[in-house]
Amino acid sequence: MNLAVRVGHLALMFAGFVCARDNCGMTQTEIRRLLHFQAWKAHWMGGPPVRPPSANETIGTQRLATVRYGASWLIYSHSHGTVYRLNERSIGSSACRRVDDWLSCLGELRSRGPSSIDDALLGRFGWPLPPIESKKVCTFELREPEADATWRPSPDSRSKRWLIQQLTREVSRAAKDFGTVKRAICGDFNLDDPQIWVVAGLEGSEQGRLLVGVDVDYRHTLQASVVRRIGQNDTAFVQRIEGESLILPFAKQPSGL
Repeated sequence: MNLAVRVGHLALMFAGFVCARDNCGMTQTEIRRLLHFQAWKAHWMGGPPVRPPSANETIGTQRLATVRYGASWLIYSHSHGTVYRLNERSIGSSACRRVDDWLSCLGELRSRGPSSIDDALLGRFGWPLPPIESKKVCTFELREPEADATWRPSPDSRSKRWLIQQLTREVSRAAKDFGTVKRAICGDFNLDDPQIWVVAGLEGSEQGRLLVGVDVDYRHTLQASVVRRIGQNDTAFVQRIEGESLILPFAKQPSGL
């Protein structure tokens, strides 16, 4: 290694970052899951918006800063202004309101407190968020294949039909304190999606409808929770679900939700 290259490496290290050509040790599966999560969130939740490339980025890429904590990755995307927590079972995220860099984003999350942070992000870390040692942070620029930047539902398969059956049972369990589910639809989904949205209609017209969120990990373990009774403010989101929906196989399937 010549002197110029060594000086360059030292400069990067003293700047608090180590650049890597091997995606900082992230596997292709982990990168695919990160990109899928970003595409899913953009499709269903509408964000966060992607920032224009900075001076050290190119179009179609995003700059990631990563640090390893046990079996999990803590990842910051400069393009999305978001911190992600990724492990072999699940992924969670929390977006920063005012973003300049990795450390300022984490500082903002700490100042907001645990009640303002996505529970899935905190998951393995607890509160407060772990201190970041700059010497352990690794950054790289990730090219985003167009196929990974767009969310698509999985095609029909045995695995998808099995998951629909599990969704039906889990939605019934979650909604039992509100009434008996007579019919439900879910937004079409990909088998790697972290959450599936369900609109559940209850017996008796006075009972109305429920919006149910079903968390799904990479092992397809499901946990549903009723978000709220559906009101006028939910009309647009419910229409999104109905526009690309699957009917869950409840015993009673009267017309209309």
